[in-house]
Amino acid sequence: MTPTIPVYTFPVCSKEKFAELSGFSEDYVQSMIEAGRLPYLPKDGQRQKVVINLEALRMQCQTAALVSR
Repeated sequence: MTPTIPVYTFPVCSKEKFAELSGFSEDYVQSMIEAGRLPYLPKDGQRQKVVINLEALRMQCQTAALVSR
């Protein structure tokens, strides 16, 4: 049986949701953000959450795939 890969149509998600979807720990997601390896939208105020820019991440992956060919 072929595995099903979910396709998400929203352009951003929270760090917590990204950790859940990717299987990474929240600490690892935070370290990826701090290292500049994970695109995100910074929060504007203290009460806002940092959100992962899934569209930018998709474009990075697509570019990397084209370069590696």
